[in-house]
Amino acid sequence: MRNPTPCPHCPDGHTPPWRGTQPWLAHVRDLRDGDDQPLQIIVERSGHAHVAESDADWIYQVLNAAGPEAGGAQ
Repeated sequence: MRNPTPCPHCPDGHTPPWRGTQPWLAHVRDLRDGDDQPLQIIVERSGHAHVAESDADWIYQVLNAAGPEAGGAQ
């Protein structure tokens, strides 16, 4: 996958989301619906590393990839 959106904070190039020293973390947020079911998953880089729109684009593509091995719809 490519990193399509440049990061305005990294003139020398933003670290691609599939590489780097800060792995991705995910946790369920406390926000709940009327039946007390969680509504959001927060995805972030460890070590308080900054993220860019390109990271969000990449995560979207990964989450919505086709095929059961990717966790996406068939």
